[in-house]
Amino acid sequence: FLIIAGCLISYRRVPTPVAIIISAAVFTLAHFTPEAFPKLFVLGTFMGISYAQTRNLLAPITIHAFWNTGVALLLSSLEAYLYRIRLNVVSEVLNYQ
Repeated sequence: FLIIAGCLISYRRVPTPVAIIISAAVFTLAHFTPEAFPKLFVLGTFMGISYAQTRNLLAPITIHAFWNTGVALLLSSLEAYLYRIRLNVVSEVLNYQ
C-alpha cells in the first residue's frame, strides 16, 4: 500500500483524489477479506488522505498501527469472553449431572 500510495500520490499526472481511491482499493484487495472490504476501503482512504496532506509515511503507518492494535484488542477480548462462556457452560453441565 505504502509504495503504491506514495507513487500514485507523488506522480503529478494522476489527480490526488484518484490516486487515493486507487491506493485504497489496492489496500482493500490486498487483505483478501471480502466481508471487511468496506471498512478496509475507508481505512485505506484515510491513510491515503493522511499521506497526501502530510507527505510523510509516518501518518498512514501510525493510522494502520492503531487500527491493528484496536482489532487485536477487540479479538482478544472477544476470545476471552467466549472462553468464559464456554467455562460456564461446561461447569453447568458438570454440576447438572
